[in-house]
Amino acid sequence: MAGSSGPKDVVLVIDVSGSMDDYGRMGLAKNAATTIIDTLTVADRVAIIAFSGEATQIGDIGNASSLIRATAENKRVLIDAINELEANGATNFYAAFEKAFGALDNTIRNEATSGCNIAVLFLTDGQITEGPKEDEVISLVNNRTAQLAEDFNRKTTIFTFSLGYQADHTVTKSIACATTGIWTPVEDFSDDLVKE
Repeated sequence: MAGSSGPKDVVLVIDVSGSMDDYGRMGLAKNAATTIIDTLTVADRVAIIAFSGEATQIGDIGNASSLIRATAENKRVLIDAINELEANGATNFYAAFEKAFGALDNTIRNEATSGCNIAVLFLTDGQITEGPKEDEVISLVNNRTAQLAEDFNRKTTIFTFSLGYQADHTVTKSIACATTGIWTPVEDFSDDLVKE
């Protein structure tokens, strides 16, 4: 895995709003996140952002505003933190992306980065119910990916996943399309997310 993808900075952004309790979506997101963590090597850096009405970085290891090295011990702490997530609250995409890009920016400025690829994986089942709306979210993502490219010569790929047949695909698809990212719809009660 490490040889095929190279070193990378990975930020997993997981929706933990109340609707994620429906149709097994929280379990699906947890399973996918832990599967991703398991594939990382010590050459990679990782952060987990959980969001509902607000966004927080989970798995507090050292400096909780930066990505951490994906050592066996750090991965264990992150997986434990993922498994403790519970669904509750509203859905604020803007806060989630702001926290994710803040962690990336801090990591690169502190020279604690992998120095290579950046991937942001955004998992949600819903539509924005709190905070700035779609246009502002897309503007934030575009501006921050452009800033990473301009300031640090780093390419960022945004992967968005719409969880469930009732998920609002509009914003997640728009974010991916506007940033040359990749959008994937995922059915309820499936392992499609883990495969993707």
